[in-house]
Amino acid sequence: GVFAEQFQSIELLARCAKEFGIEVYVKEHYVQWYRSRQFYEDLLKISNVHLIRSDEDTPEIMRHSIAVATQTGTCILEGTLIDKPALVFGDGYCWKGMPGVFQIDNETEGKKVIHEILEGRQNVDRSALMKYFAAIEKESVRYHACDNIGVTKEERLSVILKLVKQLKESVER
Repeated sequence: GVFAEQFQSIELLARCAKEFGIEVYVKEHYVQWYRSRQFYEDLLKISNVHLIRSDEDTPEIMRHSIAVATQTGTCILEGTLIDKPALVFGDGYCWKGMPGVFQIDNETEGKKVIHEILEGRQNVDRSALMKYFAAIEKESVRYHACDNIGVTKEERLSVILKLVKQLKESVER
């Protein structure tokens, strides 16, 4: 969608944050490699956006933040686990429904969520977060798919197909 390019997310966040006097710090994932120099130059033209080197300590940066923001990144999980709300852009993220995660699709929503975070009305509910993870664990299946444990590809596929069949049968009941 509109947030396929990270620039749009950062630009939207910066506009929303600026109204509250908030600076936006952008840190690329350390494996990011394909952005043009122009991308970073354009980001730096946004008055309240700053770049952080990718080798900086992410947990330390998060501890000093109001919230974390991403499109799909693991900082959603990392942030909420240290009681930082997570702002996500678009609907491609994997932690839908997770307490403390707020989807932002436009400037109005962004400003509302930031205002509520600053007012203390959008904190991460630790109890709800633990229930969320307990529900995931209860409904998940432990499975290890490494090639080096003496299990053939066919055996792994057989186990996966059996699990899918069981799931399908339980849904049909």
